[in-house]
Amino acid sequence: MLKKIISPLKNQRGTGLLILLVMLCALAVTFTIIIVEVNLIYINQSIANTRADAIADSVAVYALRYDNSFSQGDVLRMTALLAAHNNTDEDRPILVRAEVKNNRIVITTEVEGRFLTSRNTFISYGTAIVESVEPGRDIVFVP
Repeated sequence: MLKKIISPLKNQRGTGLLILLVMLCALAVTFTIIIVEVNLIYINQSIANTRADAIADSVAVYALRYDNSFSQGDVLRMTALLAAHNNTDEDRPILVRAEVKNNRIVITTEVEGRFLTSRNTFISYGTAIVESVEPGRDIVFVP
């Protein structure tokens, strides 16, 4: 196939340079596509992490009781509400899971993304943990 492409050039002056520049352009396009794909994965991962963090913080504020524990029902209710609110982008569906263990809220998000060059999808995961502590404990005072 390469011979069919090169044979009409008849080995004239500048032919080698032309072939070299065409190959360099093809290489540049290939590297550009690879960089775009890697950036899509990075963007998807950052969306998963920021959504998990924002949902965990919001749920913790909503579900915190006066005895510094979390209400399981309030955690699940607010998680479902925020998951529905954050799931408006059809290109990146988000699945949110919440757990309450030992006075900790663990929010896990799964964000589905699509590659630019194929129909394949990938999933990025984000996790955020919020823990309730007693007032005055674990606080460092810096003068």
